[in-house]
Amino acid sequence: FIVTDATNCLVLTFSRDGTFMRAFGTQYPLPEMNQFVSISGVCVDGDDRIIVVDSGRHCIQVLSRDCATVLRTFGTYGSVVGQFIGPNGVCVDSAGNIIVADTYNNRIQQFRADGTFGCTFGSLGQFDRPSSVCVDGADHIFVTDCSANW
Repeated sequence: FIVTDATNCLVLTFSRDGTFMRAFGTQYPLPEMNQFVSISGVCVDGDDRIIVVDSGRHCIQVLSRDCATVLRTFGTYGSVVGQFIGPNGVCVDSAGNIIVADTYNNRIQQFRADGTFGCTFGSLGQFDRPSSVCVDGADHIFVTDCSANW
């Protein structure tokens, strides 16, 4: 099991029986020095890599299964494709694509497993701060939208 501790900027892993295994992240007196600034989403892909959304840094970090290594980081602050403003939810489809709720850009972005940009959909009017995403067995994407009252 993977648990995020947003207050302490940590990713915690537990065995299936609930035994604590490992904590990953750093906690420094100055938040900008931490491994994570504001963890807002986490998922695991088909190769057991841990994908963490750092909303405070406007990026995605892909960690090794044991959380010992940051395999890649992608995304920066901004509104062009591949950039984020306050990303939140994340999930992975059956092809290994990483799907991110780019909350304050009011869109969903999809990236290949290597972090390269794939596609985007949605805009203000279609979404009003999408906050989480998931996929079903047929790779249909479901989005939770914070503010749209339809």
